[in-house]
Amino acid sequence: VTNQLTEHSTGEQQSARLDQLSPEKFQSMQAMNARYSEKFGFPFIICVKDHTQDSIFENFAARLGHDMSEEKFAALEQIKRIAWHRLHATVID
Repeated sequence: VTNQLTEHSTGEQQSARLDQLSPEKFQSMQAMNARYSEKFGFPFIICVKDHTQDSIFENFAARLGHDMSEEKFAALEQIKRIAWHRLHATVID
């Protein structure tokens, strides 16, 4: 499994300033990512274009409390939002 980001993902994360996290927030994100991957077996997915840094952290914490069924649904909803934004950018922009 690769952890490399696509060009789209990199740009989206930069737009939410996730590339500019403080050392403390970066460590917190790393810890939540590890817990999330261990619990669910797939990476945390969120449509960063719909969120701020703070709301991403809030969603991360809340979704760690989901059971597998709830989280699969939440992740698929986020994938739909990401796809919508990317398609919109391709067709409209």
